[in-house]
Amino acid sequence: EDGRRPAGYYRVSQRNAENQGDQGEFVRIELVNQIRPRVTDWKKRGYPNVTRITKDLLDYWNNPDVRKFPPFFCQLEAVETIIWLTEASDADKQGIVIPKDLDLERWCFKLATGTGKTVVMAMIIAWQSLNKIANQLDTRFSKNILVMAPGITGKDRLQGLIPNNADNFYESFNGVPPNMWQDLFSAKIVITNWH
Repeated sequence: EDGRRPAGYYRVSQRNAENQGDQGEFVRIELVNQIRPRVTDWKKRGYPNVTRITKDLLDYWNNPDVRKFPPFFCQLEAVETIIWLTEASDADKQGIVIPKDLDLERWCFKLATGTGKTVVMAMIIAWQSLNKIANQLDTRFSKNILVMAPGITGKDRLQGLIPNNADNFYESFNGVPPNMWQDLFSAKIVITNWH
């Protein structure tokens, strides 16, 4: 089919659990379906309202000529969405209500196995850190990053998020423009695990 599938999931009931050919009831995730077209429109308009650092990063990530490994569509969309939630104007986000949990908004991005979730994390860390380093007073950003892994194996795999590690994702995947690379060393990134 042409076009994009709506965001959602299949809910299994007892009736369709017994019928293996029945996927169950499709439940749309309306908030995601409201946000996606707005992010697409915002991108088409050239990412209005973003910082200079963010614009430079987005231009770099969208330019396949300067990247060894350009991001997959889903990786770029995940990063663009978190940037949109942070930097887009209130007018662009009008009517979007993200439920709060203990006065905190929880943002979740689901990417399939093998789509490069760690690369997305590296892109988000670079965007956050480089913006904070450029403007210490901007409270939307932080150069202090805590990454919680579900176990020791995950913790070991995430060590590539630390810029001064030999096999870091920023160099391996050409994740930031060369003129921004050294600035990442000012970020404080702690990776730990939770049992």
